[in-house]
Amino acid sequence: MRAEAIGATLESLVTKGSHGLVEIPIGVSFCTVFSPQGDVLATCGKRTVVLWDVAGREKRWETTTLKDPSELAFSADGARLAAKNTSGRLTVFDARNGAVIKTVDKGRGEGSAPAFSADGRRLVHGSWQGELFIHDLERHTESRRGFEGEMVRSVHRAGDRWVIVTSAAPGGGKPDRVGVYEGALEGQPEVSFTLADLGHTALSPDGRHLAASRPHHGDIVIVEIATGKLRGSVKAKFGGTGAAVRWGPSLLGSVQDGRIQIFTPSLEAVGGADLVYPSDVAFSPDGSRIALGSWSEGVVRSLTDLLG
Repeated sequence: MRAEAIGATLESLVTKGSHGLVEIPIGVSFCTVFSPQGDVLATCGKRTVVLWDVAGREKRWETTTLKDPSELAFSADGARLAAKNTSGRLTVFDARNGAVIKTVDKGRGEGSAPAFSADGRRLVHGSWQGELFIHDLERHTESRRGFEGEMVRSVHRAGDRWVIVTSAAPGGGKPDRVGVYEGALEGQPEVSFTLADLGHTALSPDGRHLAASRPHHGDIVIVEIATGKLRGSVKAKFGGTGAAVRWGPSLLGSVQDGRIQIFTPSLEAVGGADLVYPSDVAFSPDGSRIALGSWSEGVVRSLTDLLG
């Protein structure tokens, strides 16, 4: 493991937005995730995981321990950062300094992003081979459940509610499915429904709605979790760098062709920004900042500036 505490400030790199507010360049940033406390931002680069001090506009640390990182998740207390790579290797870092706490999965293929349980005890992620892995970090044990003929695309958590999104494995012939679990993941879902052409998905902060990009349909939809009913849709133009959707406290971000578009929960467009090779979007918990991830030139901006 190689983790370096970086003391150099980014003041020399700070630019001014169109309304005179500060932007912070974060460079190549495939995945962007604010901590639940909002004080730091984690990003994935080509060979690095980086932690940024947002208020101080400086890089706290970066590590090259995990080759080809692609997905990130913070524990609820912000003390740990889980990073998964394109081979399925899953490592937990100390968010204070980048030290490796534990590698919980040595790599069983690509799959969903990880998610911590609310109490931080469990770390859950899935694979394209249709397995859901549930790691108990205190007992150092692992349990699994299989989804035959399916790929585990997304694992979401809000409170004690888990939402697992699966889609047909190549040749599987099964529809995209959303399963809602209250607390335990080992039993049957409390709610289960199908939805065609799921791309990226995001669970609203209150756990009541799922947003999904649908690349072949060319739209973004909002679905009510309790019933599986469609509550809204809007046309979208997706490009070759992904179609991620992310919820903020009161807004929804969408990665589209050369642009990150911002919507209200009712899918009214309220702003956005053109970006070179956009890849991801994240809102700070207090709604004051937005991270615009890019395969080239990511940036953190004031949300007021972006919507002004």
